[in-house]
Amino acid sequence: MRDEFAVQTEFRMLERGGPLSEVTQDRLRADVARVRGYNHILALGGSQISKQIRDLGVELTPEDQRALTGMACPMPADSLPGRKG
Repeated sequence: MRDEFAVQTEFRMLERGGPLSEVTQDRLRADVARVRGYNHILALGGSQISKQIRDLGVELTPEDQRALTGMACPMPADSLPGRKG
C-alpha cells in the first residue's frame, strides 16, 4: 500500500491542468497499471488470508463483525479530494 500511495503522487500532475506530453501520458498509463496490479495483489492476499482463517475455524463474534463493518479505512489527508496535508 505504501508503494500505491507513492505512485498516486504522480497523478497530482493532473491537478495542474493543461495538455500532457506523450511522455507524461505514457508514464501515467504505467502508473495506472501499477496501481491496478497493487490492488489485485491486495485483494488476492486478503482472500487467501480470509480462507486460511476460516479453515482454522476462527470466526468473529457478531459484535466484532459490526465493529469492523463500521470502520473506515484511514487515508492520508492529502490523498483525499479537496484536502491538502
